[in-house]
Amino acid sequence: MTGEGLAAAAIRRISAAGVTVNDPSREYLGRYVDELARWGSRLHLVGRGRLDENIVLLLVDSWLLADFAASRGAFDNERPCRVADVGAGSGFPGVVLKIARPDLDVVLFERKDKLLRFLERVVAILGMPGLAAEGSDPVRKPPARPFDVVATRAAGRLPLALPLAATLLRGGGTYITIKGDGWREELDEKPAGDMAFVAEAPLPANRGLMVMFRKRNADAG
Repeated sequence: MTGEGLAAAAIRRISAAGVTVNDPSREYLGRYVDELARWGSRLHLVGRGRLDENIVLLLVDSWLLADFAASRGAFDNERPCRVADVGAGSGFPGVVLKIARPDLDVVLFERKDKLLRFLERVVAILGMPGLAAEGSDPVRKPPARPFDVVATRAAGRLPLALPLAATLLRGGGTYITIKGDGWREELDEKPAGDMAFVAEAPLPANRGLMVMFRKRNADAG
């Protein structure tokens, strides 16, 4: 299937979930999918086998994650919202968050060279202000300003992911990710610390749960 066809298939599924994709977003989504389709099998960007279906599912999951976060107040509409996608891989969910919400400032952190080069190509082709790819480790080399939102996909277990998110977030900032049904059991290994659970919502077709945590304000006690 062509990149345009894959984007259209994803948009149909997103719309079926009750979420609207506007015309400018459709154009950017098509450009992004063109690159995924072109380089996906060569660079193993979205897993081995079923390339077309994997791309569609990842697009849908990431777009619905953006809607989930927005509906629960993760993105501040009064000022620029800074988002970090840590371990961005082929751009899920960070690139899709940016396409869904062009007002966000999104940094894609990826340390693997081949994936970073792909992300840099996507950033150049999309040409969207406020979208950048970085090869640095944001934990070892913290940004000058903390982020408002940290987003991940396949970031490992929460006892590791939550402290990482807390390091990068401002007080009151939000962490969003996708987990399996047993995510609460992971917290039995280690408490959430500075991160408080906010909400969860299911993805279609039992593909997991979108989960949100928020960093406690330092002066909240």
